[in-house]
Formats: sequence, structure tokens, C-alpha cells
Amino acid sequence: MDRGTQGWRIHRARAGVAIALLGVMSHGVPAAPPPDRGPDPLKSELPAPELAGAVTALLNADYLTAEEKRDLRLRHGAWTPADLGTPARRAQAALIVGDVDEPALKDPASPPMARGEWLVTVGEYEAALSLLAAETSLRAGVLRAEALAGLGRVEEAVGALAPIEGAVRAGDPASADDAVAIAQGLALRFDLAGAGDAAGDFKFLMSMLGRARERLDPLDWRIPLAEARLLLSRGNAPEAGEAIERVLSLNPRCAEAWSIMGRLAAANFDAARAEQIAARLDELVRLTEDARRSVWGTLVLAQSRLRVIDADGALELLGPAADAYPRLRAVLALRVAAAHAGFRPDDAARWSAEFDALSPGSPLAVLEAGKALSDRRQYDAAASLLGEAARRAPFLPEPWIELGLLEVQSGRDALALRALEKAAALDPFNIRVANSLTLVRELTAYAQLETPNFIVRHRPGVDEVLAREMLADLEAMHARVTGADRDGLDYAMPRSADLPNGGKTVIELMPDHRWFSVRITGMPRVHTVAASTGPVIAMEAPRSGPNHLLGPYDWLRVVRHEYVHTVSLSRSKNRLPHWFTEAAAVHLEDAPRDWNTVQLLARAHDTGGLFDLDRINLAFVRPRTPTDRAQAYAQGAWMYAFIVQTWGPAAPLSLMDRYGAGDTEARAFQGVLGVGRDEFLDRFTTWAGAQMVAWGMRPGAGTPTLTELMEKDSGGPAGETRAPTPENLQRWLADHPDHPEVLALAVKEGLAANAGEPNESMAGLLERYARARPVDPLPHRMLARLHLDGGRTAAALPHLEYLDAREQNSPALALELSRRYAALGRWDQSWEKALRAVRVAPYEAGGREWAATVAIKRRDWDAAEWQIRALIRLEPGRAVHAQRLEALLRLRESGK
Repeated sequence: MDRGTQGWRIHRARAGVAIALLGVMSHGVPAAPPPDRGPDPLKSELPAPELAGAVTALLNADYLTAEEKRDLRLRHGAWTPADLGTPARRAQAALIVGDVDEPALKDPASPPMARGEWLVTVGEYEAALSLLAAETSLRAGVLRAEALAGLGRVEEAVGALAPIEGAVRAGDPASADDAVAIAQGLALRFDLAGAGDAAGDFKFLMSMLGRARERLDPLDWRIPLAEARLLLSRGNAPEAGEAIERVLSLNPRCAEAWSIMGRLAAANFDAARAEQIAARLDELVRLTEDARRSVWGTLVLAQSRLRVIDADGALELLGPAADAYPRLRAVLALRVAAAHAGFRPDDAARWSAEFDALSPGSPLAVLEAGKALSDRRQYDAAASLLGEAARRAPFLPEPWIELGLLEVQSGRDALALRALEKAAALDPFNIRVANSLTLVRELTAYAQLETPNFIVRHRPGVDEVLAREMLADLEAMHARVTGADRDGLDYAMPRSADLPNGGKTVIELMPDHRWFSVRITGMPRVHTVAASTGPVIAMEAPRSGPNHLLGPYDWLRVVRHEYVHTVSLSRSKNRLPHWFTEAAAVHLEDAPRDWNTVQLLARAHDTGGLFDLDRINLAFVRPRTPTDRAQAYAQGAWMYAFIVQTWGPAAPLSLMDRYGAGDTEARAFQGVLGVGRDEFLDRFTTWAGAQMVAWGMRPGAGTPTLTELMEKDSGGPAGETRAPTPENLQRWLADHPDHPEVLALAVKEGLAANAGEPNESMAGLLERYARARPVDPLPHRMLARLHLDGGRTAAALPHLEYLDAREQNSPALALELSRRYAALGRWDQSWEKALRAVRVAPYEAGGREWAATVAIKRRDWDAAEWQIRALIRLEPGRAVHAQRLEALLRLRESGK
């Protein structure tokens, strides 16, 4: 997603920020040092940017005086402490690195422009206007306009930008200073009063900056920074990123550039990178005091936490920051957003009023709050706030962009089209808007199929085949998920004419990965194939090809997972802890754990690495290791199963209701389960240990582990082991015939001795291992191979079924099972497996041809006709399908 590319202008224009760190925002005079975020958890691991060769050559030029070199080192962020010997130099350095606490910025000996920029940055607008009253530069006019806008004096702000318009009429600027001021001033004016020609004005500004970079000063980092701001405001993150790289090659200490990168990382859920950039921002402000922390780093982290629905974590940062910087609009706006996202209405109302008192008419706080609530899927409340932001700032595209994207996710396409068209008129170059607008217009041409509980939308053409096949499966899925049997959610989805689509869930079958990604994020690439936004579940067509992420997949299992989100979040008013909603979804996939998941859980249990109830939520969005997210999904489902087995299937449903009523997790656990969170985790860990024994992942009580057996027979010091001999292994098998670790070792040794292939002599060993460790697919693969090679089809079937139940992306096992059942004359089971193969790979002709054959054998003429007609749609160029259809119709007519 690229939400982070929005809002840079608005924060500057309406909150009156001089330094657009984090894109933007004005700030209050610090009443205390920056809030402590605790010890540095992550020192910046980002590679330090290298100065461009041209800059390095200039800094080393022999013809420069020592004073000139000091000036250039300061200008390009390459200074040493010795270069900062005057208040003026320290003030300039502080503005570059975003150090709003630097005393030199208050020193009368510093230049008025530096002090004025700082005053605007920290939100002291009246003082800034007084200090800058006598300044005549274009830059001073922009700062005055920002201060006036921040005070709600919009007409005066527009008037203060009149010199900018005059400079534009006079032709190209004569200096880089003026070029940057013109770009900032016009962007601000567009936000305050609108642009006569949005597309033309954007092109003009980019062209002017390009000429300034080429003709005036190719080494001035402020020019590519101005380009980056403009590109980001249009949703063009790739080109903006290139501009930021140019900035950092000309000034590696530019905090605004780093802050923009951090905001983009936060918007894209890259929490690790956001933390690294926050650490880099901390490093930048430590000009003299190692204890300093950057407020901009704090904001990057807060934005990251808010983005991943960690409102409490964001408030942990923003509360102290608001105390330290009581006028810093960026902090105050995000604090309002976090209060809304954390469902703290009293705090949200109080902090909103405080913000509006500081910046009357500013859309910033309501815009941030609307975005945060949209992320929480509180669509109606979010739409109200975004509508208010649009009312307050009618020429800003951001509120309309966010409102349009919200309506896309909520399934209200008519409202989405209206908002996106308004956004496109204000911001015709925004990539995400253009993508989403194209999508909404595309969706108007989609065909629609309807059942009592679903609306399935698909592009006309071949996708209709799958769309029609989905209908019956979806209704069965609805009954399973919403019913009370087998741990179902026991919930009636609301139906009303006032709800989008009457409350029916919309399933949108997108033709490829690009369209699916645009449907979900507004941008053409995400790393999944299905996603629920609440009322809408979008899925990528499960087919092979260059424009598809996975190729075939078990769409029903995937969509069931997403539908559990839709139902559970409806029941809980979208207030479930992250781990709990994912746990319910995995639990109701009705599929066994795969071997990788079992090993991951066993490793976590054995090493004390199970997550607590705080860390598991963060593991989804701020993983510390490559396996954290996978463990969070798996452990969450494990804990859900523990709740069901210990307190009954109604317990998780009662928890959902408690969450929906606003209870914290601690209160909900105590009220429903009668235990606190710590006791819950202790009891779960004990229960999970017993599960490990049942799975064969550890021996039972009183039975030595394999490691202990090896230590005992090694004959060396404690803790020393050596490879077991065949005699050791045989003795262990005799002493512990059902020991899962010993059996696993015996199977491994037996396969190694036979080039990885099983032989008949291993059949008994493999059967014993399969019973001792029922979660490992290896013995089932080997036994299926042995039985099939030996002509024992019936004996192979249970092992093939075991393997197929764990297969999500290939129809091969289902087809093999179908053929084997057919060979035994078990046509109903053959048909069931043929249908599963078609479900996993619905666009592959081979599976459908076989399914048609099985249907004919069962004399199920309608089913056979459907499969053959599907083949005609899938492969219109193959005449044989039409011939087969004619033959089938004759056969049915004959009654044979």
C-alpha cells in the first residue's frame, strides 16, 4: 500500500509545518526533552548513504578557502563538530537533522530566517509572523503563509503567497532558493485555494524544478527533495524514492528525506525498516548529546504502530510526546487518530477539541483519525471523519482519496466512484486513485451471480465457469462458519436494506494478481491471493500464468478463512485482537496442520519461544525473525483449540462478544475463562506439552529422549554424543518400540541405506512410525509408494488421503485418488476427488476431462455436461469438446 505517500502537503499546508518531516506537520515548542522510547532496540542497520562523487570532489577542491569548505560541509551534511562553532551554524545543522531541541534555534545570534523556520516548525505561529515580518524573500513568504494557515487564517495565507505568483509570472527563478520556495508556495496555494489546472500545474512545477536542478545548482539537495514531495503527493512512490536517493547522495543527514522513507515503510507494514529509520533519525539529532531522541523518529514509530492496528503501542509513544511537545500538530493529530483506533471516545473527543483550538479548521486530525478507523474497518465512522476533512479543506485531494478507497473496501461502489472522481479531478496524477478509479469502472461491467448469502462478481468470459461453481460451495461454507456445530461461530449475519448489498458478502473473483492487488490496496502488487475487507472478499483466480502469484490453490479453504474474518469481525464489531481473529480463521479452515507448522510449534515450545499475548499480536505486524508471522498464525490457532477443548466451543464466541462490547483482553479472559492472561498462557503451555506427546514430537513422561539415549551410550562426559551404531539403534527399538524419535532415526537410516527409496522390509517400521508420530507425512509418502508399486491400491488409499488433506496448491494427489477409486469401482469417492481436483485447479482442462469421464460413469449427465461446457469455455479452439458434448447429449437422450 502507499497510503504513506498521501498527506505530505496537507500536513505542511494546514498544520503549518516548515520542515515536512514525516511529511509534514507542525509542532509545539518543546516543554521537555523528547520522550524516552526506552533503550534502543535497534540501532540503525541501514547502510550509510555515500556522498555523490561530485560533492566529494567539491569539498576537496584546492581553490576553496577553509571557511568556504566549512560552509559546504554544513550545506551537504558532512560537517564535523569543529564546523559548528557558531550559533548560526548550529541552527542550520539542527534544521537539517530535525533537531527541534537545539538551543541555537532560540539564540538571537542565529539568523532570523532559521529561527523563523523553527518557530513555524514547532507551532509558534504568532511569534513566527512577528519575527519574519521584515523578511522579503520568497521563502519567508511561504513560512508566513504556513503560519497563517496553521492559525486558521486561510485568506491571509493565500494573500501571503501573492509574491510567489508574481515570481512565476516573471519567468524561471534565478536561484535554487527561489525555485524551492516557488514549488512549496504553489503547492500550499493549491491546497488552500485550489488549482486552476491540477494536471498542468503539477507538470509546471516538476518542469521548473527539473530546469532548476540542471541549470542553477545540480548539487542542491533541496531541489530533489521538493520533487520528492510533489511526487509523493501524487502517489508516485517509485519516482519519489529515486528523488530521495538523490537527496541523500547530496546530503546524507537530511532528516526530512529519512522521515519520508520511514513513513513509507510504516505505510507498507515494514515495521523493521521503520524502526531502523527511527534509529537513524535518532542518530542524526545527536549533535552533542548522546541521550537525544528525534521526535521525528518517534512519529515514524507511532505511525508504524497505528498502521498495524497497535493503537495502544502508538499511544505509548504519543502520550509522552504530546507532553513534551504540546503544540506539535503531527503528534497531536496522530494521538487523536490513535484514540479513535483504540476505541477511546472520551480521549478522542478531548484531544480533537484541543487540536481544533490550536489550528481552527485544520483537516489534519480528522483526516488521520478517518484513515485509522478505515484501517480498523469502522467504515461508517471513518467516512464521517473523512467527509469532515473534505469539508474543511475542499481543495485537498487527500480526504477524497481516502474516502474513495474506503468505499472501495466497504463495497459501496457508487459512493467510491463519486469520491474517486472528485479525487482524480483534484489530483489527476495520483497513481493509486487512477488504479482504483479504473477498477471501480471495471467492476461496473462485471457480471453478478447471487445466492441467499453471497454476491459473486466476475469479469465476463471464462471466469464465469468458476464463479458459477462457487455458488453451492459458498452456501455450504456459510452454513458451516455461521452454524453452531463443530466450533462454528453461531452467528446470524445482519441483513438490511440499509447495509451495502443488503448485508450479503460480496465475493469478487479478480482475473489476475494485478487486478486483485488493486482491488485490495489500490496498487498492483501484494503478497497474498485473497483478502477480506469486511463486506467484500476479493480473490485472485486460481490459475497458472505470468500474471498470477501462486497459480492453482484450494480457493474454498482460502475463502473460508477470509469469510471467518468477515463473520467474526461482524460479531465483534471489528474489535478482535489480531491473534484471535486469525486464530478463529485458521481453526475453521477445517484442515490439518502441515508438517512445517508442527515443527515450528514444537521448536517454539521446546525452546521457551512461545509468544505471550502481547508479543503474538506484534509478531503479525512487527516480526523479529522470518518465522514470527508463521508462528503467530499457528500458535494462535493452537490457543483457540485449547480454549475450545478446555472451556467448550461457546467460550471463544463469548470472548468475541466481550471484545465487541469494548472489554480489554484481560477483562474478557477473566470474565469468560475465569483466568488472567498469565495464567492462561501457563495453562496453555502445559496443555501444549501434552499435545506434543500426542503428536509424537516428544516422548512421554518417564521415557528418555533420543539425545539422552545417545548420551548414555556414548560413554563420554555428560552432554557428549556420537553417532549411534546399528546395534545402538536396534537396542533402542527393542527397549522403546513406540519411541517417535528412535523410529524417525530408524526410518532415516533405512532410507539412506537404500538411496532414499523404501523397500518392503521397511513397511512395518514405517507403519509404526506413522502411528507414533501422526503429524509427519514422510511415512505416508513412503507407504503410499510401496503399496502402489506392489499393486496394493486399497492399502495405499489412506496414505494418499492423508497427503491430499494437506495439499493446497496441486490437484495431482486428488486426481491420483480419483483414478485409484475409479479402478476399484468406487465411483462416488472417485467423483468427490475429481471435484476436489477441479476446485484446486479449475482452469486446467485435464482435471475437467477426467471429471466428465467420472460423471458419465456415474450416469450423472448434468454434471458431465457442465464439465464439458466448461471445457468449451476454457479451450474454445478445441473442436473435440463440442464433439464430446454432442456425444453426451445423444447418450443421455438414448437413456443408455
